[in-house]
Amino acid sequence: MQATDQHTEAQRAEFKRLFVVRRRRRRLVAASFLALVVAVLVLRARGVEEAFGVPSARWGLYVFGYGVLSVLLSFVSWRCPACNRPLGRYGNPRFCFRCGAPLQ
Repeated sequence: MQATDQHTEAQRAEFKRLFVVRRRRRRLVAASFLALVVAVLVLRARGVEEAFGVPSARWGLYVFGYGVLSVLLSFVSWRCPACNRPLGRYGNPRFCFRCGAPLQ
């Protein structure tokens, strides 16, 4: 009996749906972090001293904090919907390497 035979078609479909949501969330966080870094670099290059009431001396601290939160969110949410174990560093796995559940 294979690992994927343990689950019904409805369960497999739900695993795939949840994986799409988690992958989309992960990509959104990564894209927003990249956009923040680019925005800070552009503002610094143009010599802007303050943006939205935040002095430029604190921008690096906020970028660092957002980066730490992004990594923590990744550790918490980048998990297999079937076995709830981490999916590792792979950005788009077809199946869970631990339980074999199909993700795509």
